[in-house]
Amino acid sequence: MSPALYDSRGISSAVWFGFFICCASLAAAFSLSFVEKYAASRAAADAAQKLLADGAAAKEGQPKEDEEIRLSDIQFFGKSFWLLTASCLVVYGTILPFNIIAGSFLQDRFDYSLNTADRIMSIPFFISACLCPFLGSAVDRWGKRIHFQLASACAIVLVHSYFCWTHWTPYPPLVLQGLAYSVYAAALWPSVPFVVAEKSVGTAYGVITAVQNGGLAFIPMIDGAIHDGTGSYHYVELWFSCLGVVAVALGFWLLHTDLSTGGVLSKPQQKTDPAANTADDKNTTYNTTSDSTAPISVVVPPGDAASNPTPSAPSAVSDRGVVNSTPAGV
Repeated sequence: MSPALYDSRGISSAVWFGFFICCASLAAAFSLSFVEKYAASRAAADAAQKLLADGAAAKEGQPKEDEEIRLSDIQFFGKSFWLLTASCLVVYGTILPFNIIAGSFLQDRFDYSLNTADRIMSIPFFISACLCPFLGSAVDRWGKRIHFQLASACAIVLVHSYFCWTHWTPYPPLVLQGLAYSVYAAALWPSVPFVVAEKSVGTAYGVITAVQNGGLAFIPMIDGAIHDGTGSYHYVELWFSCLGVVAVALGFWLLHTDLSTGGVLSKPQQKTDPAANTADDKNTTYNTTSDSTAPISVVVPPGDAASNPTPSAPSAVSDRGVVNSTPAGV
């Protein structure tokens, strides 16, 4: 739309079109905040009714620090989270910064006009807009989140190797980039809640997004320096290919780490028992140290102190640091 508006009505119309799109996005964000507030109030009401129905006492015996959200919780994020963050940095660092130079690259490499180059560059995003909902459903159904991320990283290496070493038509690699971008996004972002404690999910998303945006700030500077120093996009594409290789290596490292801690990222969403990720507030507290088997404390309700003097051994330790245990005799 923007190139067409630029050609027909000038740059002002194209800029105003972008402005109204941003306004629509802002309105959607405000609407979502009201929906979220309503959903949170409903969830709190449902939780209160459940506590009353179960005859549970108020949570006065629970340590308050376990319910507080603090930035210092970052120190408890495990290896899997930081590998996801590094993977996000390098994968998005090959896709989005490439879009910045794509118009000039296509004009230089294939002799396209600016308008034609911009239209061709819409291919990856059009594919992503059409496929992401279906790919998200597939990831929920099949799991294998790391495998999907690995496949995307391999595809990115192929895309930029193609642009680096050939002068053939750009359509096949751009289609492949659209598929890789869609699959990676569908597999990456739902993985975060599986590798951190539930109370730290928002903090985790904030950290990974901050790191991603930091990369998107510096990687284009590196791209420009490479192009200015060599006068060619060949070495810029070689740089993108190297970032893709790093993403593949991180994927294999993440796969090894996940399999050694229970393979939570490989499990289908629909087969994941919510009770496995949430401890009963009146019986168990969390060990928030991911990738660790540190001992936990078990809080036994006063009425059960005599009949349940000791808890049984933990039944599972997941990479997100949630330990599931059940007091003996229950």
